[in-house]
Amino acid sequence: MDIILVQIYIDDIIFSSTKQELIDEFEQVTKDEFEMRKLGLLHYFLGLQVEHTHNVNFLHQAKYVNDILTRFSMTQEHPTTTPLAVNHGILLECEGDPIDPSYYRTIIMYLNTSKPDIMFATCLCARYQINPNSVYLTDAKRILCYLLHAPNLCIWYSNDQKFDLISYNDSDYAGCKINNKSTRRMPVSR
Repeated sequence: MDIILVQIYIDDIIFSSTKQELIDEFEQVTKDEFEMRKLGLLHYFLGLQVEHTHNVNFLHQAKYVNDILTRFSMTQEHPTTTPLAVNHGILLECEGDPIDPSYYRTIIMYLNTSKPDIMFATCLCARYQINPNSVYLTDAKRILCYLLHAPNLCIWYSNDQKFDLISYNDSDYAGCKINNKSTRRMPVSR
């Protein structure tokens, strides 16, 4: 079964397919209906970089991550291996010194990207944009320190091999079974 994938963002459109004929047909139908120009093979879109080699494609956000870290003066901080502490204790009533809400919102806005590994932590921090304080800012900056840990993480896929994403898990704890017996919840290595 062949598929075509289409992503539209305001006035930009990206499309791809498992079959070149579907790409050509979709392009023609779209050109007939709308004023459009073809920019060629995708290399950069909304912070997402795509690198094409002979048979392998790499998707990453190395430049975007570096730009974020530079913008918030975090390039010299110590990296951390998780975006959020396991027992983070982030609550609505956290006591802390008031901070500039626009600065905090800007960090959250830049972190709100397509990186699934930081999505939970970013959404948790985004809850506190109205009255942010130093505690929430520390948590948001921890996410930036996590990005320092592995800024060049990427997804790669081959044009020659079948690609099946089995699963993705963004949890700090998971139950496991050993010899068909449930065990206590334990940390999952990332």
